[in-house]
Formats: sequence, structure tokens, C-alpha cells
Amino acid sequence: MAAVTPRFLHDNLAILAATVIDASSEVSTLPPGRLRLATPTDVWRSKTGWNIVAGFNDKMDFNFNAGGADVATLTAGNYATGALMAAQIVTALEAADSAPVWTCTYDSGTKLFTIGADGNFVLLFLTGANLAASVGPDLGYDVEDTASGTSAVADDAVYKSREWIRFDLGAAAAYTSGYVLGHNLGASHTVKLLGKSASDVWDTPGNSQTLAGDDLANKRILFFASQSYRYLLVLFEDQGNSAGFTEAGVVFAGTYDQLARGVEPGAVRRGVLLAPMVRGLGGAIFKETRNNPKTLTQSFRYLTRADVDTYQAMEDSVVGKHMLLAADPQNYPGKDSHYGAIAEPAEIMHEPNSADPPLYRISIIFAEDLG
Repeated sequence: MAAVTPRFLHDNLAILAATVIDASSEVSTLPPGRLRLATPTDVWRSKTGWNIVAGFNDKMDFNFNAGGADVATLTAGNYATGALMAAQIVTALEAADSAPVWTCTYDSGTKLFTIGADGNFVLLFLTGANLAASVGPDLGYDVEDTASGTSAVADDAVYKSREWIRFDLGAAAAYTSGYVLGHNLGASHTVKLLGKSASDVWDTPGNSQTLAGDDLANKRILFFASQSYRYLLVLFEDQGNSAGFTEAGVVFAGTYDQLARGVEPGAVRRGVLLAPMVRGLGGAIFKETRNNPKTLTQSFRYLTRADVDTYQAMEDSVVGKHMLLAADPQNYPGKDSHYGAIAEPAEIMHEPNSADPPLYRISIIFAEDLG
């Protein structure tokens, strides 16, 4: 079996000084600019509830009494509760066609929207002309036209709208990987990394990658063929998130470094004791409850001088910076990926009895960051 070759992800295009960052919504104290801190607990957070953004999720195509397609346009803004969102839907439908008596309710128990009228109608969530900006997914409707009738109940329970973080790199740049850490997504929720070059319009992105990984560790990560775009959009499709908001602590898009050979068997992962045991005068044990971060010690053997130069350049560039070490990127991208920093300069030595030119061994200590 071939040795696993770790990857070092450190050049983050998303937080470069020239990159402009904005989001679909934000809590004023937790703006998307906090992502530049690159620590999992320094999060961006969306506003609670439904956030309507012009050109993204502000349209509802419909056909009332077979009278022809029409479109309702919702007013951009935050609707913190399902009741407020339902009221805005009625307002938008009445503005588009005032002849029917429109209704919309949100059941606080089932978390389902129901749209109604005093005549038959169809919600065009598949064939509508404004599908790219449809609010349907945020209301829990599948991407299909509803059956003709006087009532249309949503397909899925929803607590909130989709959310996104957008990055303008200033110019197209190559990236081969992406990850999100410190998120509050559930296992059934999706996060995508989209790329676009010509314009910041997302109805037809140039590329879309769905990130995967270990949800219990609050990370999603993916490696893919090289892409090059100016605009990047991280799209959170978590309308069923019962927290009622989306948050993320670290967003990465960039390339990675990888040495020619894998690690030597016998890597060591050791906890760092943050809560030492203390004994009282009578011998009783007192111990604080704290998370214990880990350090990972690994050695790479039989490397060429070119490998050493690659590693040294990477190590020099990440001084004082966070990075992700994907220890086993081929099998399960999220499972064995560690976020933190190189704890100290690597030990680099000649392999004994190696050929001419000589081969080298690099031993590193990687410190895990919990926030």
C-alpha cells in the first residue's frame, strides 16, 4: 500500500489584504471581516431568520387562475420570524396581483410555510423565469412547480434562509482546495464553494464544489482540480438549521504544498495539558475542566533537496499564521485534518548512508488550535 502523503494548506486567498469580503447578512458584532482572524471561534454569524437579498432570493414566479406567469418581488431585508416572512410574502404577492386574496402562514410546530389564495394558482419554482433568484428553497419548497390548487404547503421544514459569504480577490487566482471550519451546520446541510470570473452574478457560476468532511469536528473540506476565478462564493444551504442562523470561523480557498514522499509510520499525537491536577492540603484532587489540544509529530524520510527547499519555503511563509495539515487527503478529507500551526522549526537532517546527492529527513511538530 502506498504511503499517505499529507498536504499543507496555508496560502488562503480568502483572507489576503486585497480581498474584499461581504456576506448575505451579518450580526453587527460578528461581521464577515472576522474571518481574517483565522481562528475557529472568531466567527461570522448571519442574522437570525430569513434574509432576503435582491437578485439572490427575492423572486417568486406564479400563475393565478391560468392567467399567465407573473412574478412577486420581495423587499430585501431581515425577517427574523416565520410570521414576518409570511407577511412579506403576502405583501409581495398582492403587489404583483391584487385581484386574489392571498394568504401565507408559518406553522411554528411543523416549521412549514403554506401559501394560499381564493382561486387556483401554481407556484413556478421550476419553470419560472426568475428561478436563479427564487425564494422557494428558503421557504422549504422543492425545485418543482406546485400542483394547481388553492393552497401550496412547503415540502421541508425550514428555520431560516440560505446564507453566503462572498470574496472578491481583485483578479483571478488559482485554487485547488477549500474548507470551512467552526461552522454550525448539521450533517444534512450543505456548503458549496462557487467560482466566477466575468461578473459577480451567481445564476451560472463557472464552477461549484460541494465540501465534505467530518461534521462532528465542525469542518468541511475538499480537494479538486485547479480552478481560477476572481469571485468566490461560499453558499450555506442550511435552511433546516434549528439554530436559526449560520456561522463559520475559518473559510479557506487556495492551493497546497505536498512533499514527494509520505510520512514515516509511527506518527505521534499527544495532548497538551491545559488543566493540571492540583492537590489540596488534605490530599483531595482538584482539576479544571478544559479541552486538551493535541500536537502531532511526524517525520518525512528519504527526501530530495528539492523537497527540503519546498518545505523550508512553506515553513518560512507560515510564521505566525494558521494552516491546515491534511494528514490523509486521499481517503476521507475531513477525518484526519488538523488545524493549527507549526509549533517550532522543523528538524532537517541527512539520512545516514544516503546516496550522493544526499537524501534528507524532516521532522515536524504541528500544534492543534481549538480556537
